[in-house]
Formats: sequence, structure tokens, C-alpha cells
Amino acid sequence: MSASSNITIVPGQIAEIGGFPITNAVFSFGIVMIIVLVFCFVVRAKLSLVPSRLQIVAEGLVEYLDGMLKDQFISRKWAKFFLPVMVALFLMIFVANQFTIIPLMQTIMVEGDVSVALFKNPTADLGLTLILSLLVILTAQFIAFFTSPLGHLGNYFKFKPLFQSKSVGDFFMNLIDFFLGLLDIVGELAKIASLSARLFANILAGEMMILIISGIAAWTAYIIPMPFFALGLLSGAIQTLVFVFLSIGFLSGTINAVEPETT
Repeated sequence: MSASSNITIVPGQIAEIGGFPITNAVFSFGIVMIIVLVFCFVVRAKLSLVPSRLQIVAEGLVEYLDGMLKDQFISRKWAKFFLPVMVALFLMIFVANQFTIIPLMQTIMVEGDVSVALFKNPTADLGLTLILSLLVILTAQFIAFFTSPLGHLGNYFKFKPLFQSKSVGDFFMNLIDFFLGLLDIVGELAKIASLSARLFANILAGEMMILIISGIAAWTAYIIPMPFFALGLLSGAIQTLVFVFLSIGFLSGTINAVEPETT
């Protein structure tokens, strides 16, 4: 079976546990988490005053994200809180994005009523990217709400300025602000859609390009795709950075709006 015949947007079911279907995307993401855990344990076990190359890379990533979080969050408390979360998110998405470049990944099949590839790039599954995006946006909303319930709701339902209007002109200006606040609710939904669709579409496009070229003929499966593998590696790294940057921006923007004081 050619690689190009395995191109599919919907993940294939490879098993079932307790009535719950296990898709190749879920299975692959489980492997991604194991790889990330092993990486973290290896780095932790080899920490030393004279850092190895692996430790330098790990420390560089942590310091870079730490600096970005401190720049974005008014409160250092939240910058410290989200640092391990962002490091874990970066590592998981980065490793998941590189599944396309694993040799022969798409040729390992699970036979059943329909032949299904055992592995699938996890971030080429819209369900996974949607869940990650939901977690980011809902986390920001929950923290902001429990930090200042009235203040957070007041950012979307701006009733108070309407009752404080001192003139007809002020009333209409505040009425416009009220409707803009309602539009911000739509904006939060748009954040989920844009964050998930951007990562999904870019990774899926790269995966399909490599599969199509690899499946043209036997001799194209190993030689011609090499530049595209390199491009896929670079694209995967860029998309990881974009997702993490936007996540930090969305989190800080929502939380900073209800916690203006530096702590």
C-alpha cells in the first residue's frame, strides 16, 4: 500500500478499551508523552555544574520561556505558576509535530475491517489541537473568574457604565462599549478556533505533502522527500513556538485584566 493512500484527516481506530475507542492519534500522543517524560528524567538525572549539551538546551528553553512569561504577566506569581506548564506544552507539541519525519511511520498498518496506520501525527488531528486550545482558554477564564468574579464578568457584561452615564452622549458611548463587551465573548470562542486550526492545518499540510511525494514511486520514498523532511522539522518547531507564544498571550491578557497589581 502506498503512503499516499494512507492520507486521512480523521484518525483511525486501532483498538478499544472498556468501550472507548483508541485512535492512532491518541496512541501516538501517548508515545509522545512517554518520550517527553523520558527526556525530562534523563535531563534531571544528568544535571551537573558542568552542563552537558542536553542540559544546555533544556536550561535555555526554560530560561527563554521564563523570561517571556515574566514579560507578559504583571504578577510574577502567575509567571512562576505557568512556567512548568508551558515547558511541558512546548515539549509535547514539538515532539508531536516531528512524527511526520519518522522513517516508515505511515507504512506500519493495523489490519482489521479496514487497514489503519498504527501511527498518526497527533497534532494533525483536529480533536487534539482543539482540546489543547480549550484547556488554554478555559484555564485563563477560570483563573480570572476566581481571582475577581465581578471584575472578570464586568469585562464582558459592561452594565455599570450604562447606569453611570451623565449625558445622552455618554449613554450611547457606553452602550457601544456594552456591545463590544459582548463581542469579546465571541472573540474568546474565536481564540479557540484560531489556536487549534492554525496548528492542525499547518501540520496536516506538511504531512500530506511528504506522503504524496513519498507515494509517487518507490524511488521517491527516500531521496526526494529529504528536503521536505528538513522543512517539516523547521515548520514543526515554528508552529510549536507560535502555539506557545499565543497561549501565553491569551493567558496573560485575560488574567492581567483582573489582577492589575504587581505581586
